[in-house]
Formats: sequence, C-alpha cells, structure tokens
Amino acid sequence: MDELPLYTRSVLESLRGPVEDGVVRIARSGGVLTYPCRFSLVAAMNPCPCGYLGDVRKACRCTELQISHYTGRLSGPLLDRFDLQVTMHRATREELLGATAGEPSQAIAARVEAARGAQLERYGSALLTNASVLKSRLERSMNLSSDALRSLGIAVDALGLSGRGVNRVLRVSRTIADLEGSSPITDDHLIEAISLRAGSREDLAA
Repeated sequence: MDELPLYTRSVLESLRGPVEDGVVRIARSGGVLTYPCRFSLVAAMNPCPCGYLGDVRKACRCTELQISHYTGRLSGPLLDRFDLQVTMHRATREELLGATAGEPSQAIAARVEAARGAQLERYGSALLTNASVLKSRLERSMNLSSDALRSLGIAVDALGLSGRGVNRVLRVSRTIADLEGSSPITDDHLIEAISLRAGSREDLAA
C-alpha cells in the first residue's frame, strides 16, 4: 500500500483484524463467515504532505497543522501492528551512482532458508513460523538473557510498548537470531528488533 495516509480511515481500520488474527470476518444478517487471510502488509508514506520533512537538502513547506493532520490519519492501534518501521532518507550521489554495496542475494537467500529450516525443526510444521506460532510455543524457544530482559524493560518504558508491541518485538528478535544461526536470543538481537520497530539503538542506551 503506497501513500498509506491517503486511504480512507474506514479502509485502514478494517485492516487491523486481518493483520492481527490472519482471518477476515464478514458479518451479515444471516450469520458470520470467516476466511483465512494470513499475509504480509508492506506500506509506505511520506513524512509530511510535501514529502520533505527532515530532508537536509530541501526545506519542508508544510505547517504543523498539515503535518499533524497527515500523520493523524493513521491510528495508534494500526501502527502498533507494523512490526518493522523504517525511515528512509534521500539517497546520496555515491549511493545512486556508485557500485552496489551490501550482501549478495544468494547469500541472503541461503540465510533465509537456514532460518526457515530452524523454525521447521523447532515447530514441526512448515506452516508455522515465528510470526504465526502460538505465543506459548514461541516463549519456550526464547531463552532471554538478563541483558536482553533489561533492554526489553527499557524499551517498554522509553517507547511505551504495548503488550502487542512486546509480543511482536520478541517474534522479530527470534527471527533475527534464526537468521544469524543463533539458538539463544542475545541483547543485540533484541535491541535490533526494538530499533526496527521504532526509534534507534541510541534511544535504548541508558
């Protein structure tokens, strides 16, 4: 979904149930129908109506009221359902014209296959992943260190994480650990999961 805030409020709010539960419920006078609907929602938005809020090269021309109205289209409960929230900045000349940097796709694919293999061994089914397994089964695989628990506590206080937010952070940190081939979840895995949800690593330094 591109330009997420420009969708009508009713459409956006209707996504909350399917994203959370993986099902769509249609209620009519004759009864309620339920359909399976597990999917990955990827959305994008500008930081403000003109698109230049926070840009170091071009000044934003929006008023505070315009920015508030634009971002206010997205409710807190809807945003709470996005596990990964990443701010993208304007690409530099070197990034646009230079040699491609980063890990090759083949290496990433191999790590993903290994992570899915670890989850298959852990849960006994290719249909179950860290994102979809019951919370009770997920928690049995966590093995959080005392440092990781401390970081999670700091995040709850600093970022105001909800119960849902804590649950999602734990699921993402389990996946990050799987991608690194790690059985225990370390402090670094948990901090990365928190920073991908909101804020940065510096927010958690205390």
